[in-house]
Amino acid sequence: MAQNLTSHRRIFPGHQLPEECVKSILIRVLYALDFLHSKAKVIHTDLHPKNILVASGDKTIFSDLERDEMEHPSARKVDGDRVIYESRELGVPKKLNFGQPMICDFGEARNGADSYDALIQPFLYRAPKWFYRCLGRTKWTWSVGMMAWHLMEGDPLFDTTDADGKNSSVQHVAEMCALLGPPPGEFLRRSPIMFACFDENYNLKTETDFFAFMRKILQWVPEDRQSAKELLSDPWLRSGVRSRR
Repeated sequence: MAQNLTSHRRIFPGHQLPEECVKSILIRVLYALDFLHSKAKVIHTDLHPKNILVASGDKTIFSDLERDEMEHPSARKVDGDRVIYESRELGVPKKLNFGQPMICDFGEARNGADSYDALIQPFLYRAPKWFYRCLGRTKWTWSVGMMAWHLMEGDPLFDTTDADGKNSSVQHVAEMCALLGPPPGEFLRRSPIMFACFDENYNLKTETDFFAFMRKILQWVPEDRQSAKELLSDPWLRSGVRSRR
């Protein structure tokens, strides 16, 4: 195996894989996941581009690596009775023909069940179920969709970080709602922590302030947008501000 998909996509402009390449990868990954889920009864739970390896059709990158190691040995250190070598990156293949992808790193895998209460999956690719602890069975394909977008577009579908650059569940959920709309009541009723983000009417709590104000403006159909006069009476806009003319 030559490299993971994160390294693989850096070869292409904008880090975007060609559509046919993405299709080929997804077909093989889905076959592998179907086997894991239906036959082996194993859930990977950590599926992302770095955990999918691809073989190279250009064998010269391995001979180049060997020659470079002989001429310029990797840095190393001794730790007790072990010698630890610095990792060396493979070069860029001269021929962009790659073998089949292979799912690797089963360190976070779960055996024998399809429903979990613990937080799993990479944060960037995490499905709504894990934010709301939604009880019940699940289909483990959300990460595949997140990865497909990432490979095709070069950037992840959701920005999950807050202003400080830290992973934020609130930011992640807000972006999901912006794209997909609010979760249906049927989904939220299965969640023991639903009221952390939603009120008793299943409305996003932040909808009562700035987001609600923005939604009055950002409408596809112009006739659905509020006028300047209507916006002036918005409760968020007026809260804590003395009236001025």
